[in-house]
Amino acid sequence: MTFIYNEVIQLSKTNEVLVLCQERKSVDKFPFESLRVLKLTPLAERIFWAMLRRLGWNKTYSASLSRQLESVIQTFSPDLIHAHFGGSGILMMDNIKTKQIPIFVHFHGFDASALLKLQHYRDRIKRLLSTKNVYPIFVSQYMRSKFDALDISIEKSSILYYGIDIKKFQRTSRPPKKPFIFLQVASFRDKKGQIYTIEAFAKLKAQLPDQAVRLVFVGDGETKDECESLVYDLGISSSVDFKGVLGGASIVEELNKAHCFVHHSITAGNGNQEGIPNAIMEAMAMELPVLSTYHAGIPELVEDGKHGYLVEEKDVNIYAERMKDILTWDYLPENRLKVKRQFEQERHANNLLDIYKDRLASA
Repeated sequence: MTFIYNEVIQLSKTNEVLVLCQERKSVDKFPFESLRVLKLTPLAERIFWAMLRRLGWNKTYSASLSRQLESVIQTFSPDLIHAHFGGSGILMMDNIKTKQIPIFVHFHGFDASALLKLQHYRDRIKRLLSTKNVYPIFVSQYMRSKFDALDISIEKSSILYYGIDIKKFQRTSRPPKKPFIFLQVASFRDKKGQIYTIEAFAKLKAQLPDQAVRLVFVGDGETKDECESLVYDLGISSSVDFKGVLGGASIVEELNKAHCFVHHSITAGNGNQEGIPNAIMEAMAMELPVLSTYHAGIPELVEDGKHGYLVEEKDVNIYAERMKDILTWDYLPENRLKVKRQFEQERHANNLLDIYKDRLASA
């Protein structure tokens, strides 16, 4: 995952970092030498995923995994362990014999929303976060509040917003507003809300038939075919583009051509929610006004009426109205300034180091 890779690269500039993973992919795209692939036995893999679903094993212990982790600890002698996602934190707790090493468990989205519906997962997380040497990190205030509402200990917790490379995402042109381009860069999944954006855009077209507007999607995924069929059925195919998966430079080019970034995030049927989408941060770094929803941590990034507009999830009528309203907006340098102040990747790494130091000092 790019956001984890960027974090590792930033940390490794001033610290010794060893990455443990279950699989290595895209070596050319994500080069990093200090890395070890852990080998999970088929049984350990089944137990782990069963725990994350509904079968609810009491422990995810694997003798093979435990030996590998203990070997790493003995040879690398880490000052701390950073486990991304709640499931990884549970794996660490069940398979590391040494209980003195501080473990920071970083909750992101699915592991702090949909999985919390499962009683056995909540029980495991409660046990994990009540352990003396475990410190939770949340990607937004909203995600932390969900744990608090379930009476899960957050006394030792920290908030750490994601960070992006603002040097990469920087506006280099100001294209004319005809046609006015609405852009979304995201995988096609339920929680990304492309269906509702398309329905709202169709309403906008019906209200303003002579207005030159376009809707552009970048990405691929499980709901793309459904979205393409809906566009055809609504008769707006000539005004909607599906660009597919694009590389980094091409995404920046699309952001440069756009006038508004749309991201109708919703809570998926299984309860899955966003943290704070990096794509919105990248769009704001490109000075784009944002049209999104009151969803999870998004209001911590986008202030309604200032950085764009927020509407309630699935409210297609109001979303269409806000699409019409935002046609008069210009690019927003203040959006880039907000990202620079709070969501820049070097600042993210420094904030993470501060979290480490603060927690270790108080241990």
